[in-house]
Amino acid sequence: NVVYQMKQSGKRVAVMGDETWTDLFPEHFSEQHPFPSMEVNDLHSVDNEIIKRLVPKIRSESNWDVLIAHFLGVDHAGHTFDINSHHMLDKLEQMDQVIREVVGALEEKAARESEFERTLLLVMGDHGQTETGEHGGNSHQETSTILMAYNLGSKTEEQQNSTPPKKKDIPRKSAAAPSDEFKCPQFMSQLDFAATLSAVLGLPIPFSNVGQVSWDLWTLGLHAGGGEFGEEREEELLDQFDKILVGNIDQVNRYISSYLLDSKISASNAAKQFLAYKDKYESELGKISS
Repeated sequence: NVVYQMKQSGKRVAVMGDETWTDLFPEHFSEQHPFPSMEVNDLHSVDNEIIKRLVPKIRSESNWDVLIAHFLGVDHAGHTFDINSHHMLDKLEQMDQVIREVVGALEEKAARESEFERTLLLVMGDHGQTETGEHGGNSHQETSTILMAYNLGSKTEEQQNSTPPKKKDIPRKSAAAPSDEFKCPQFMSQLDFAATLSAVLGLPIPFSNVGQVSWDLWTLGLHAGGGEFGEEREEELLDQFDKILVGNIDQVNRYISSYLLDSKISASNAAKQFLAYKDKYESELGKISS
């Protein structure tokens, strides 16, 4: 898995929040601050403990390569109340403010320490929710969530000089209401996340991965500004990405082959899975090249 690969490569990984991380990986983190995760009626304790540590650590410490903060309040608000309750809106507004403070702290740090200019901030949910706050099924509401990726070095000059809206200027809406003002520009399969994060961090792709490295997120993680770069740089990146995808295919092939030997899956079905993946790769590479 990605956490194991990060430790094996010598990366310093700090984690704070949901204790599930340290339950799963007790020896993998250079620093850990786990807190109980199963008290769904408590919307604030874990989040407040993270907030006390997160921005101060970014501002004053450089002893980490990967920093994980797993908040629980939004999840608990959905379970205990529902996604239209004022409790949920309060938590979302709090998370909005946390993200603003994290971005501000990272930008301040990048101004002082140049290596932090290539920092990639990822904000995501690990699942969605129904209107009643549940997420144990396979509906679109439950299996879809958000992934926001922000590279400190990818802002345009206009964005760098702009002033972000203040909290009071942002209308308070129902958490479940669709918005015409903000639309997701792209969609990414959750299966592709582990492979892409591994490639961004320069790590081997986990053995049991069946996803494909995302060009958009990979280039953003390389400080390439989401794909806007010169012709010479583009050719260099395409060559590099081609090698990554070839390794990606080899890894999936090894996994499917091993899975075939250890299970009752038929050879024809395994071959179909691999060929479908190969077609997807060739199609993606052709789309990028064009």
